[in-house]
Amino acid sequence: AYQKDLGSGAPFAEKHQQLLLNEGLPQLFIDGNRLDRAQVRQRLQKIFFESIADSNAYKKATETAIKQLSALARSEQISINGSINAALFLGELRNKQGQLLTTASQPLSEIASDNSVTPSVRIAALTGLGKRARALKASVGDTKPSEAERILTALSTTLSLSAEAVSPIGRDWIQGQALNISSDMLAVMDESPQELEGIVKNATTILNDSIRPIDLRIRAVVFLANSTRAGITLQPNEILPVAEELVKESLRDAYGIIQDK
Repeated sequence: AYQKDLGSGAPFAEKHQQLLLNEGLPQLFIDGNRLDRAQVRQRLQKIFFESIADSNAYKKATETAIKQLSALARSEQISINGSINAALFLGELRNKQGQLLTTASQPLSEIASDNSVTPSVRIAALTGLGKRARALKASVGDTKPSEAERILTALSTTLSLSAEAVSPIGRDWIQGQALNISSDMLAVMDESPQELEGIVKNATTILNDSIRPIDLRIRAVVFLANSTRAGITLQPNEILPVAEELVKESLRDAYGIIQDK
């Protein structure tokens, strides 16, 4: 009924909303689908969205999905796996022209920034923001500045996470993902790189924190190196000595592993 009705141009009615909410989206957290997450999301996109002919109906369907997926990502009534899948699907929703939905960016930013949300779900939300950062590099239009602002807000929040905010491992994972996306945002903000100065400051703090994992600090070095190429001025005395010592430490660790083998 869903595909037949909406494929023929019918409006998105209450019965279609109930089918989406009660039959479609629950597929994301059914235990039997746990090992088939990507395929499930692809099927949902095809059946419940790509089949819609009318633009207004498509808009209403995606609005319904965004609201419910945001709630599922935060829900304690379903499995963590289900919440991760909901956040991933939220980040994959597309408009009728096949572009990533800009209306999903704000809820993704809020989920990624929320300390009450499980780190793995926050990382799933960051994955969606990362897709948007990469898409923005090749895009033009009126929505680009607001999209960039939503992404930068989440990056600034996650990169300034305190040690008390989340578990140490969760903090490392979240900030590692955020640093990767930050490098992409340098290309997006090529005309106003100063908008990333707060992120540069946070990355410098991570680099200088000797108790943080080496791989995370190396990601900070990569981002900082990219930021200089984007026109951001750094303080060499704050960066170079630490970066040089970090490289030496990494080489010592790698040599030790080779010796062990």
